Amino acid sequence: MKDFLQTVMITTLEMICCKIFFEAFLKRKVYEKKYKNEIVLTMLIVSISIVAAIQKSQNIFRVLIIIILIIMAMRMLYAGKFIQIVFCSLGFYGILVAIDIITLITIQYLIPDKSDIILQDPIRTTVLALICKTTLFICVIILNRKFKKEGEFFLISDLEWLRFLFFPLLTITSMLFFIMDKQQDDKYVLIISFGLILGNFLVFYMIKDIVYREKRMQEILVGQERTKNQTAMYLQMNEDYKEQRTKIHEFKNHMSCMNGLLELKEYEKATEYVARINKTWINEINYILTNHAIVNSVLNQKFKYAKGKGIPIIVKINDLEHLKMEDEDIVTLLANLLDNAIEAVDKIEGRENRIKFRMIYKDERLNICVRNPIVDSICEVDGRMITTKKDKRIHGIGMRNIKNVVQKYKGEMIYNCSNNYFTITIIIDNI
Repeated sequence: MKDFLQTVMITTLEMICCKIFFEAFLKRKVYEKKYKNEIVLTMLIVSISIVAAIQKSQNIFRVLIIIILIIMAMRMLYAGKFIQIVFCSLGFYGILVAIDIITLITIQYLIPDKSDIILQDPIRTTVLALICKTTLFICVIILNRKFKKEGEFFLISDLEWLRFLFFPLLTITSMLFFIMDKQQDDKYVLIISFGLILGNFLVFYMIKDIVYREKRMQEILVGQERTKNQTAMYLQMNEDYKEQRTKIHEFKNHMSCMNGLLELKEYEKATEYVARINKTWINEINYILTNHAIVNSVLNQKFKYAKGKGIPIIVKINDLEHLKMEDEDIVTLLANLLDNAIEAVDKIEGRENRIKFRMIYKDERLNICVRNPIVDSICEVDGRMITTKKDKRIHGIGMRNIKNVVQKYKGEMIYNCSNNYFTITIIIDNI
């Protein structure tokens, strides 16, 4: 019974590693009953443990049964073609066996005089198996980091990953010390070894949970920012509509006044009156017209906002009548690009503060480019942007919104930060 429990525990560690491995390449199926995944994984662990207990020696029959069980379980847990499931199952089992063999050869090479003693001792053999599983754990984490680009762990930097990997490496070192030291109590060696590796998995899933919550929080902030931009645009469109109605009413009154002056032959006063009206209307007119109502609304809103801060925007734009992009995405893209540029330029004193904006749509290709001067502190040496905002928690929300829209339309975003200028270029084809 004791041996079977050890087998179940080691198999559990292997199958958790298998799960992490599969998540690097395939998407997990979502069931209405959340506990279905746990049931399938538990059945897999028990089945493999029974096979291992019956077939204690490694042989082709045992290997085939274990691989078939893994394929069947992963087929229920992950979405993918059958050949993909088979390939991943074979790949994982190959890595598992390879690590066992490499670990055994390493032990025989490093301590040749003690290797036979270790392999004949059931307790130290179990600890050696745990070293193999910890090594497997490190390998699948690295593979998950390398190939899974959209998961929670992609948000963690390489340096943070290296800090986390220090714990499993320390675990391996500790267990190597246990199997080499004969003075250690066998019972405590086993308990401590299982405790250490269990701690590794608990820390792993604790970090995963924390990062997942942070990701959800960032998604909420991104959604709030999108809603804010859309609300601002609709309010501006409503204000523009009210202003237009007011202007029409004023225009009728102006025409009536000019008609009266002309009837009285007060030509000089009529000329002065027209000049005053013309000057007022030029200051209030929408400068940017693109044949696209949403683009017009956003650009004119930001143009007026920048003008109020004394920031000129040089615009190069063409006819956007046939632009096939959803309205909310247009608002998100343009509002965030120009808000970021205006905010950066507003901090500059004593030098050029112009923003250059280009938006060209031709042959189903949209090309947007924004260039603005910046303060030195918003760029790092390696080109990564850092924030000067007081609230660090919302740093990057605007850029993340922009990136999400570009990814949605399978476009490309390139930014450059040099010579105290920030330039961002977005190219979206087939739109």
